[in-house]
Formats: sequence, C-alpha cells, structure tokens
Amino acid sequence: MSSSPASPLGPIRRKNRAVNEEEWIREVLHKSAYGVFATVKDDLPWQRPSLYVTDDALTHIYFHSIARGETSTLFEEPTPASFCVSEIGQLLFARAARDFSTEYASVLVYGTVSIVEDTDHADAILRQYFDKYFPHLQEGVDYTPFTDADARRTTVYGLRIKDWRAKRNVADPDSEETHTYPWRIFS
Repeated sequence: MSSSPASPLGPIRRKNRAVNEEEWIREVLHKSAYGVFATVKDDLPWQRPSLYVTDDALTHIYFHSIARGETSTLFEEPTPASFCVSEIGQLLFARAARDFSTEYASVLVYGTVSIVEDTDHADAILRQYFDKYFPHLQEGVDYTPFTDADARRTTVYGLRIKDWRAKRNVADPDSEETHTYPWRIFS
C-alpha cells in the first residue's frame, strides 16, 4: 500500500526515514502490543489507546469495548479513523541541539471503522486476543472459558485498512552517543 490521493496520509517529509517494506509494516502491525485509534467526535479530536488484533491478510485491525458506551456511539455508523503503533528506542545525542533525535519505529494506518455485526466473526476475533496476549495459557485449564454472555457484553470493531505509511530511525550500532530514557511507568 502507498499513500493515495483519497488518503489524508501525505508523503513522509524525511524520505530517509520512510519504510516501504510491506513485510516489515505487516510484522509491526501483527506483533505490536497496542496502538491508538483516532477520529473526530463533535468537531474535536478523539483518541483511544487499545489492545488489538489483526486478520491474517491484514485488511482489518480489530478492537473491542463494552457493548454500550462512548466508543459504541461513536462508531454506530462507519467512521473514518486512523490507528498508530509506535516504539521508542535509544535517545540520540548530537553535537548540535537541532540534531538530537531518537530511535523509533511507527506505522500509521488510515481507514474506516465499523461494528463487526456477524456474531461468529466477532467471537472469533475476541478469541484471537487470548492467543495474541496469553498464548501460554489454556482456556478451561488456566482460566474459565469465554462465554456467549461475555461476548454479548462486548462490541467488536474493525478498521478496514485503506492506506498506511511507516517510518523508523535506527542508531548506528557503533555510536556511543545514545542514551536510554530513564523513566518508565512499568519498570
């Protein structure tokens, strides 16, 4: 995929950071732990950090919420939205302040979010979460099975991918001018 005229994703300004390797983009989207969905609600920006899963063909990114709430009212009709995953690496020191930087990798996806209406499909998507985030646990052995009643309390959404773009910055492996950001919420 590449940026198209119908997409709000314009060209990446720093061409040396652009990633056009579809295999890398797909791997990042399949494996990243979480991302942020964004759209507009009542003329204001709206964002939602979320765990997510993808389909094998990577035509959709799926997320879920409680059955009735802010998210469900926002996406009652198909809605344009974006989704971003990112990761920060080392901070990069430079001799000139304007050249300070960081290692990073990010993928930004644009598409349309709608509710997954087919209950069998929605159930299968919800079960993917267990496989992605808890592959070492076995349903019915390590935890009680996910039930139809559990599924009814949940709404599943799919962002149909129309376009994406990716970029990354990686430090020279021999560089001694790197620094790890010292603060993390979960150390």
